Amino acid sequence: MKLELMGTMDMLTGVMNRNAMNNTVSDIISGKTKIANPYAMLFIDLNGLKRVNDESGHDKGDNLLRKAANVLKGAFPEGKIYRAGGDEFMIISPDTDEKALEQKLAHLEQISEESNVHLSVGTYIVQEGEDIRTAMHIADERMYETKKEYYEAHPERKYR
Repeated sequence: MKLELMGTMDMLTGVMNRNAMNNTVSDIISGKTKIANPYAMLFIDLNGLKRVNDESGHDKGDNLLRKAANVLKGAFPEGKIYRAGGDEFMIISPDTDEKALEQKLAHLEQISEESNVHLSVGTYIVQEGEDIRTAMHIADERMYETKKEYYEAHPERKYR
């Protein structure tokens, strides 16, 4: 059991890891796993992690990653949350339509501000019969667009 847990959990953040994410996606594609439609696909990037790591050390960066994961858990308690790698997360939020997603994103924004965690979020609502890989691609592209907008609005926070 412990070995299985280590194989699916990101030990730093307490959310599922990339291995679990890939397995879940494969299971959805194969039909082994079903998700209530519509569902929301989200890609989330933690803004400013590199700067924190470089200026304050990796311990502070690790704390920021844990804080970001907790913010995501608070906004999407029913969602499957994965750390896709580095400072990027993916969420599958079952039985979530546009209205429900708007409410969840408003809650996410509120608790992000309270926690001083800056996130770039890309979303896509998956309807019956749509391919999860397409949804992931669109949500990922949208996340990069919001990240670009974030740094255009806050150039002082950009770190190269």
